[in-house]
Amino acid sequence: MSRWKTLPESLDPGVRRLVVRMRQLKDRSGLSLAALAAKTASSRSSWERYLNGKAVPPPQAVEALARVSGTDPAPLLALWEVATRVPDPSDQTSGEASGAASGAALGETAAPSGTRSGTTGGEPGGGAGPEPASRAEGPADEHGRRLGRASLVSALAVVLIAAATALLAVRPWESPEGSASEDASTSASEQRTEPDTPQSTGASPTTYPCQFHVYEDSRYAGHSTTQDAEFGVGSNGEPIAEVQCLVRFHGFDPGPIDGIYGPLTTEAVEAFQRSVGLPADGLVGPMTWQALRDVS
Repeated sequence: MSRWKTLPESLDPGVRRLVVRMRQLKDRSGLSLAALAAKTASSRSSWERYLNGKAVPPPQAVEALARVSGTDPAPLLALWEVATRVPDPSDQTSGEASGAASGAALGETAAPSGTRSGTTGGEPGGGAGPEPASRAEGPADEHGRRLGRASLVSALAVVLIAAATALLAVRPWESPEGSASEDASTSASEQRTEPDTPQSTGASPTTYPCQFHVYEDSRYAGHSTTQDAEFGVGSNGEPIAEVQCLVRFHGFDPGPIDGIYGPLTTEAVEAFQRSVGLPADGLVGPMTWQALRDVS
């Protein structure tokens, strides 16, 4: 069992729950950080940051950890959703309005500063009469204000609890009919197109550059160094961008370099396999990797 460092006290509670669960899965797998990096698209230093609360992992890394530990990735992705959710400012506005309405219902009103009531004029020819003292605040007013503040806090708590419950109960990557866990987790990953940041904010799909270089008689495109990992339709992430770049380098069009193993990528892989005498099954395994990285 690994001896983990204590997580920072300032770490967000949602992120803390995610990191604790990821640590448990890493311990269950029995893999070192180096072995974990070899089986996934993230480096050893990236895993060190993710598992010590120094950086929020991207969804691809969360899903990859679940798979190498033999666990359904859907619950872990649900924790990632909660940990990376950006609070909606409208929640606070609605909570303040609710608190104000509660205060009004309890009779909490404020009179304009400096107003006076009950002033009587003096007798004709005489001086003005005595000015009555302003109304003192009574216990009922203070009690109403305290109840108004308590109502505001309660309203905010209800909104936050309801939002967290909805995120845990409704998983957008699962179909209404209850599809297989692998298809569900794949759908969740396809909705998150940004590979290196916790949360994607752009509306357009992510595309990857192809940065070719040769090292020890093998060609690489800058996204993965794997030689034997197996991928097919439904896979996604930087290893798939590596496949797409290499297939395009050999003269076959996989469509946009988006890291998604879709129909165009499958057709390009099959055409490449036929061109080098491999079985055209559209699956990228050790033999196809060797052919893709061949520099001869």
